[in-house]
Amino acid sequence: MKDNEWQVVNRELSKALKKAGFKQEGIFWWVFQGNEWKLRSAEWLHNWIGGQELDICIADLIERGTAVVAPTVAELGGVLPAYYPLNNFDYNYVSIKKVSTAFKEFWVSMYFCGTQCIGQEFKADTEANARAKMWLYLKKEGLL
Repeated sequence: MKDNEWQVVNRELSKALKKAGFKQEGIFWWVFQGNEWKLRSAEWLHNWIGGQELDICIADLIERGTAVVAPTVAELGGVLPAYYPLNNFDYNYVSIKKVSTAFKEFWVSMYFCGTQCIGQEFKADTEANARAKMWLYLKKEGLL
């Protein structure tokens, strides 16, 4: 992975988040530029568009399908619920951890009640992608 890509949601999941209604605000963006998608900071976008009103220009890029927010681990952490009621349990907390095996490393996000995993586990190559998968599931199930 290049530079900051490890801390943001990949392009495919970013597009899925947008389609599911994830707010298009953030410090990193996937931008279609020069026949390819590139990860850019909001500051870079501001300089690229020549200091014009950033919100208006980003809205135009989003409308044309040439930009989508790339949420960071922290941004997703701020919108995922710390707990939610499920199956008559009042308190279910989120657990996100890195798993290392002899063959590969990956991230897992899940909700727990006591010591038992409830609901779904979401595995991905980065913490941001695992959190994005969890957000998409919760949104689909009407839990957000």
